[in-house]
Amino acid sequence: MMDIKKINNEPVFWVDLTRVIASFLVVMIHVIEHVVNNWHQYPPMIQNIANVYDSATRMSVPLFFMLSGWLLLPKRESLLNFYIKRFVKVFIPFLVWSGFYLVFMCGVTLAGCSKVWISRLVFLHGTYSHLWFLYFLVGIYLVIPLLRLLVVPDGRPLLWYVIGLWVFFEPVLSLAEKFLDIKTNIPVPLATGFVGFVILGYLLGELRISRGYFYSAIIGWVAGTFFTFISTYYLNKGTAEFDYFFYWYLRLNVIVSSASGFIIIRWMADHPMFSASHFQKIIKSLSVTSFGIYLVHPFILAVLSNQNPFVRINTDIGNPIWSIPVVTLLVFFLSFVAIFVMQKIPLLRKIVP
Repeated sequence: MMDIKKINNEPVFWVDLTRVIASFLVVMIHVIEHVVNNWHQYPPMIQNIANVYDSATRMSVPLFFMLSGWLLLPKRESLLNFYIKRFVKVFIPFLVWSGFYLVFMCGVTLAGCSKVWISRLVFLHGTYSHLWFLYFLVGIYLVIPLLRLLVVPDGRPLLWYVIGLWVFFEPVLSLAEKFLDIKTNIPVPLATGFVGFVILGYLLGELRISRGYFYSAIIGWVAGTFFTFISTYYLNKGTAEFDYFFYWYLRLNVIVSSASGFIIIRWMADHPMFSASHFQKIIKSLSVTSFGIYLVHPFILAVLSNQNPFVRINTDIGNPIWSIPVVTLLVFFLSFVAIFVMQKIPLLRKIVP
């Protein structure tokens, strides 16, 4: 999805590991959606199990945005070079896969969807649910050259100031609005949306991770994940329609667990247990397919769950304690195989870089 930043001409392993973990967690989120989208049909036990898994996966998309920040903000290049690279690596796949999922949704002739519905899909929602990420990513890329102006010597206090504004004007005010009906009309464009994760990723990526930071990150991830679970439990207790409020990536609980998870992964990557060359080769192979896995896995999941004429494979195949990770592993593996093959075909390689 993005170039690997290097130290001493060697790729940074924790970047590969973060990509793989993030893409795997995204797949798990979409596997769990089978329960979440049919919330009222399941007993409380299954709801709670799905909620535990889903709460633990919320750092997935923020990890991608934080990686973008660490990899792209420190670079110095012309606008032309920056956008040529992004066009090849993101814009072309975005356009092609949007068309693919539009055909998948509406049929080859697009007769299955009205013109109004197609225009809504293309311009507002994305032609498939997971493609919303690419709309936000394109928006982030449009402002990356401006954000780079903030990355200057002795500029970290200013960046942390932006993070402080972001935390207040995004998650804090969203909580106040939902539960206290408190609103503000003060617009702070730089302190809203996913741009905060981009800046936070740069700051945390440059941070020297000590044992104290690691232990604090463990506490932060557990606390953020537990809060996501317990608040979602009470918000949806006895309801027919699922309320995603505390699942949204820009909530304070998710920001805490995501930042903590980012630090934990960096620490893990330096641990001797991950230093084996064969393990790092596996992670590298998975990493270079991570963007493609993100793009193709909903199609694989849909085929297994809905389009398969033999056995429908989703969380209903057994107890969700084991069915959720098993189905996730299956979809992730099949997606990897599909992208691995596509990357070997010159014509298809450009849409799964």
